[in-house]
Amino acid sequence: MAKATDGMETNEHERLLARVATPAAKFFNCSRAPAIAYEALQCHGGNGFIEENPMARLYREAPLNSVWEGTANMMCMDVRRAMQRTPETRDALLAEFRRLAGQDTRFDRMAAETERLVDAALADEYLARPMTEAVARTLQGAELLQHSTPEVIDAFFATRGGRVGSDWGVHFGTMGSQVNADAARRIIRRANPFA
Repeated sequence: MAKATDGMETNEHERLLARVATPAAKFFNCSRAPAIAYEALQCHGGNGFIEENPMARLYREAPLNSVWEGTANMMCMDVRRAMQRTPETRDALLAEFRRLAGQDTRFDRMAAETERLVDAALADEYLARPMTEAVARTLQGAELLQHSTPEVIDAFFATRGGRVGSDWGVHFGTMGSQVNADAARRIIRRANPFA
């Protein structure tokens, strides 16, 4: 991300990548922040919850990041819209994955599943959330593959490198491709007391 935003003024590939990767990162990071703040608060115990400790403010304000940066749905639709309006953003994103092809079979599998999900989400907005989560996770894997140690890479793929998009994700609204849009709408209609 930093490389893309630093180079976006002079490098078209980096500009296109930043256009799609920025909202994906905002979605992923802002959605995960409340859970991370909760875990950090656990480290402080009761002292972390009292107002004299800055942890209390961080815990209280963690959910606001997604409001300030744009709600999760807005970020997911922004990723999808960027690729629909400017197909070159899709190409730039997938080029980031393809240039690492052959270095790690786990990453290759993740990148292929993410590409399939990107194409499916371009045709069906219902898949925007699982697609955006997959994009964020695959970008994380790409960065680790280039800049981290074998132990960290192995831990990432063991814990986060599962079948992106096919199983439910870590975020709400990411039931995966096993539940189609029509089934999801029926579930929502059934649960809606005003229908």
